[in-house]
Amino acid sequence: MSAVVSPIVAWSTLRRVPVWRTIAEPLGLAVAGGVIGVVASVPALFLGLPPVGLVLGFMHLQRRFPEPVAPSDKKSAIADVAD
Repeated sequence: MSAVVSPIVAWSTLRRVPVWRTIAEPLGLAVAGGVIGVVASVPALFLGLPPVGLVLGFMHLQRRFPEPVAPSDKKSAIADVAD
């Protein structure tokens, strides 16, 4: 699932993140979630944790590589805080 979803997310929202990271990190978290579900012997965890790991991986990358703020946006943000 990560191999299909990762390139789509990378090209749409994670433009600043290296492509190998958008594939490797969410895939690793999804596999870890699946392993936890198997070790716990709970079918619901086995089905639910891999997608949760995938989403958490994308969220982590989005926070790690934020989009740069344009200079005009900085001025308006500073004016908003001053008001």
